[in-house]
Amino acid sequence: MSKRTATRGFTLVELLVVMMIIGVLVGLLVPTVARALRTARSTETRSILNNIGLGLEAYKSDFGDYPPSDEASTYPRTGAEKLVFYLRGPTGDGWGAGAAGHLPTGTSRPRTRTYGPYYRADEDDMLWEEVDGNAVPVAFLDAFEPPGRIIYFKAGRDSEGNTTYDWRDNNVDGNRDPDGKTNYSSRTSFQDWTVIGGHEEIESGAYHRNDYLLVSPGQDGRFGAVRRSARGVVWCVLRNQVEEGKASYDDITNWN
Repeated sequence: MSKRTATRGFTLVELLVVMMIIGVLVGLLVPTVARALRTARSTETRSILNNIGLGLEAYKSDFGDYPPSDEASTYPRTGAEKLVFYLRGPTGDGWGAGAAGHLPTGTSRPRTRTYGPYYRADEDDMLWEEVDGNAVPVAFLDAFEPPGRIIYFKAGRDSEGNTTYDWRDNNVDGNRDPDGKTNYSSRTSFQDWTVIGGHEEIESGAYHRNDYLLVSPGQDGRFGAVRRSARGVVWCVLRNQVEEGKASYDDITNWN
């Protein structure tokens, strides 16, 4: 005669303890995973900027200078748009023979050979907009989620010969960007993040680079330093507020 062994189930208290332990483990794991994702996306974005930088150097080698970034009334209008246009060519197949003989304005090279494209990106890795009835790429995107557009500034010289970058070069909506989602919120904040040191060096235009700048808005999706109020309002501020612990800055550029 066989004996049936009684199976003992979990008590309610035991189930609650197990659930609590699982909750603690998840609570510890989620921030770690989030940090790992941010680090991976930051690393990938730096790689994108590095590869774009290599493309800029190759473009300069072929045509003698970096692509322009000045504002224009027609496409490509902004520094970000010009970065895509000049590195890919008018149709994405480079310049010269790859673009039906077209070359960048002001350059003279044999039209029978193909130059570039200097940087290739999948369609999903570019921002597209409709311009004059056609869908055109207006920016390369970084690796964050949601992706941010990479802005580009070519160096120039002011009347005294100092290196300068016009922060408006990438803003298609005018000179204001208080939320920091399309460009730096002011010329002052742009200079504050692109110069070395204090006031004297800002006045003299001593920038980190004297050729070009590439900038990704980073994890927060906003260019420049960002401060959040107790009510959740977000706006861009200057560097001193970051140093005072009142704001955060996570832009990624080709000089940091």
